[in-house]
Amino acid sequence: DVEVERNWCAPWPTIEVKAKNLDEVHFRLVRVSFDDLVKDCSIGEDVYNSDARSAVKDKYLKLVPAKEWIEKLDLKPGFDEQKFTCPVPQGLSCGHYVLFAAANGKFGADAQPLFAQYITVTTLALAMKTGNGNFGGTVYLAESGKPVEGAKVELWGYPQKGGRFQTLRETYVTDKNGEFK
Repeated sequence: DVEVERNWCAPWPTIEVKAKNLDEVHFRLVRVSFDDLVKDCSIGEDVYNSDARSAVKDKYLKLVPAKEWIEKLDLKPGFDEQKFTCPVPQGLSCGHYVLFAAANGKFGADAQPLFAQYITVTTLALAMKTGNGNFGGTVYLAESGKPVEGAKVELWGYPQKGGRFQTLRETYVTDKNGEFK
């Protein structure tokens, strides 16, 4: 099992791995466009670990990786599940990615489990204010906390109950205080 935040910015998050009898994890980051992810309806918790996995593998695993690496795990004796913390890679360009994790370098080409998660690398942070059907918030530089003026914020919606978000509902631009309403 792999858990990771979907937005990567300074201060950098970590990747948590829960495993039994596994001494290394192979990671691959593939850069993708947000438009492709929306068009494919590929944003969602279980899409990569279900029958749709083969379609995702076919499309995104064939792309040239932006980064590949192996994390060695300090496996303790026994058969209990163990938890490990791995750093996220530094020096990535801002943008959208799919993070794949696998027990070996075959990335699902065999019967081994494959994990995948959509992530965004950014220098920005967003604090949302919601209530009574109203949306608003503030955009900051993640590292310094300085408000960002002129940032474009898009509110995406679900076209139907239980669907993946595909519909751009509203667009905002932040003011001098980094706020939008």
